[in-house]
Amino acid sequence: MNKANYNYLLIFCFCMLLFTTAKGQLANKGLVTAASNGVPTFITFDEKHPVGSNEAEQVLLTNLANNNPSVSFSKTQEIIDKLGRKHEKYQQYYQGIKVEFAVYSVHYSTENEIIALSGEFAPIDTLSIVPTVNEEEALTTAQFFLDSASSEFYVKEGMIISKNFNTTENIYHLAYKFNINGQIVHVDAINDEVIVAFSSAFDAANDACTRYSGTVQIATEFNGTNYILEDNSRGDGIVVYNNQDGNIQLVQIDPFTSEIVSGIPFEDVDNDWCGGIWSNSNPDQDNAALDVLWGLQKIYDYFLQVHNRNSYDNNNGKISAYVHVNGFYPLGNSSGKFAQWLPKGFLNLNYSSVIFGDGIKYMDSNPDEPWVGLDIVAHEFAHGVAISAFGISPPNNPTPNTNEIGAISESLSDIWAVIIENWVVSNGLNDAPNDVDKDKWLLGEEFRTNSGSEPNGIRSMKSPKDPPFFHSDTYLHPPATWNTQIPHARGGVMNYWFYLLSEGSSGTNDNGDSYNIQPIGIEKGADIIYLASTVYFTALVDFKGARQATLQAAKDLYGTCSIEAETVAAAWDAVGVIPFINGAIYACGNDGISGVYDNSNHINFEIAYGSIWSDESLTAACGVPVIVKENSSTVFKAGEQIFLGAGFKVERNATFKAYTFECSNAANYRVSNTDNITEKDSANNNSVSFKPILFPNPTRDNIVVTQLNQFVGGNIEIINLMGQVIFTKLIQNHQMSFNLSEQPKGIYLVKINSEKESVVQKVVVE
Repeated sequence: MNKANYNYLLIFCFCMLLFTTAKGQLANKGLVTAASNGVPTFITFDEKHPVGSNEAEQVLLTNLANNNPSVSFSKTQEIIDKLGRKHEKYQQYYQGIKVEFAVYSVHYSTENEIIALSGEFAPIDTLSIVPTVNEEEALTTAQFFLDSASSEFYVKEGMIISKNFNTTENIYHLAYKFNINGQIVHVDAINDEVIVAFSSAFDAANDACTRYSGTVQIATEFNGTNYILEDNSRGDGIVVYNNQDGNIQLVQIDPFTSEIVSGIPFEDVDNDWCGGIWSNSNPDQDNAALDVLWGLQKIYDYFLQVHNRNSYDNNNGKISAYVHVNGFYPLGNSSGKFAQWLPKGFLNLNYSSVIFGDGIKYMDSNPDEPWVGLDIVAHEFAHGVAISAFGISPPNNPTPNTNEIGAISESLSDIWAVIIENWVVSNGLNDAPNDVDKDKWLLGEEFRTNSGSEPNGIRSMKSPKDPPFFHSDTYLHPPATWNTQIPHARGGVMNYWFYLLSEGSSGTNDNGDSYNIQPIGIEKGADIIYLASTVYFTALVDFKGARQATLQAAKDLYGTCSIEAETVAAAWDAVGVIPFINGAIYACGNDGISGVYDNSNHINFEIAYGSIWSDESLTAACGVPVIVKENSSTVFKAGEQIFLGAGFKVERNATFKAYTFECSNAANYRVSNTDNITEKDSANNNSVSFKPILFPNPTRDNIVVTQLNQFVGGNIEIINLMGQVIFTKLIQNHQMSFNLSEQPKGIYLVKINSEKESVVQKVVVE
């Protein structure tokens, strides 16, 4: 080989290497379907070009960090969901330093291929990691900020990268992190200023009076002398202590063992917990401890039996509860009007605990009663699940981009309280006193919140705005009008969303938008909220993030275009949490359709020849109208025809154009510009038609084929891949259904015939 040929060969090989590398990087690029402040929060991948499971960290770097060498990711958790799919969580680091709250999840298909990414990413280009303030100086600043200079309870948690929560911009600081008396404080390592401070504990501080759940079965332990309220049959155990009826006003923690030392065991000599001091006539109300133990046992059983979750942390975590806590420092509760979850690490605790106050005594003949209703216990336990699952720990000074975190945290706990109370009552696991049924949509339905003699509850999920609650049920636009509400009140938005999802209702919200929601039931709602909160929620989740997460969970469980997914989206619309529009591209069963959002209010699409673009293209679920947002433009381009579903909408000052070209193959066409396209080529109203849609797809049993109006009189054939027709039905109306539950798993063709045309679509049976 001569030298010239050899050089040509080297150049050719080099070019091929570049091409292969570029192609591999392109294959790892996903489609951004949701973003916050210009930062992707949800990314999906083309099923036709799957990404291997061994490429997770590189996929994160490519899609989020543009392969910035200063950014890295470390896997912290792996979850297997009900569908057998794997979900991994990765912590972000910048030059080896942990970025607080920056956790991204990698989601896999059942074939162990990457199908989506979701989470919080910190877009840091350059940041000095050389501190000018030492850790001791920063600790003094943090203690002074909290007025806790003499505190014995603090933990130095090292150096982190912290987000500035006082602005909506993506600003980050090198910082020291401290845990002081249960307060998390970030201090800037450059200028010695406090960046953010928030509590690591959760509470439900409301007036209430409690009744109990009647005669129930509980498991206890024998300590060699007496029976005690402890259960070692569930995980690492559940134990209930007596904080001595207010004789000790503070929860006291041994600084050497990191254990609460102010409580003593509840004991009984003969394991009979129904007489003597356990009766309602005991002024000390010690039978409140029975509610707590029984409640925690039922809550543990629910999560294990329904969601296969072992305790709050999915790792058999021990649960310690304290009853008769009538004051608690440092959270400022000077009376017994509270119940609180204390996570591991709070005040140096080496295990998680939950404490319950004794309520207050109104100026009447009714006694003050402890805060230990089943739904209250479940609410607090759910905070533990949330901390373990996605680390939610909201700042205690609400700002425009943090106030929704606390609301979602409280609402999520309220939702679990409803779900668990419904499960317990539906399964006959309680015996309510005086034949009073529990109202699952009224939190603390046995409590008094004033001096009246009748209980009125503390929060209504069915009617959040009703007196005496006056909570939000609509995400107002602009939301600044309700930023000042406490988290429990703001949580009414998501509370009402879950009520609508489960029970359905119709009306007009506070934004003037009407709605009519058909329910899917509380059990399906529970499955959706569990998958969403344990897999897709992040530590900084907001309402739109919660919408995206619950919608994705519904699609995972029931199908992309399922009734369940539609209802999730419609219920969010009803409470004013509108879909993420810019870049949120969804296509129902239409292969070959993809889109690119270029951050300039333009969305470009490529559509394969013969594809159908249906009405969920720019919204968060099937069945919701296409919306082209104000002052933006959207361009569709296809090989032959473009079909728009019912409800298509173009808002003011927006531009929509659809162009068709003659073509002879199934090649894709990318819309990058329209310089060579004349206006006469654009689609007009006369060319708009409707094509059949089938859902759910994939399916496990039934499929529904709709929009069949122009095919009435024809027939539908279901054909397997061997060419055998397994079903044939005459089309008599606009919608038909088929039961495929007894068919083998695989791909089937759905052929829809009329005198004028035939349409073939595919469906996957799982």
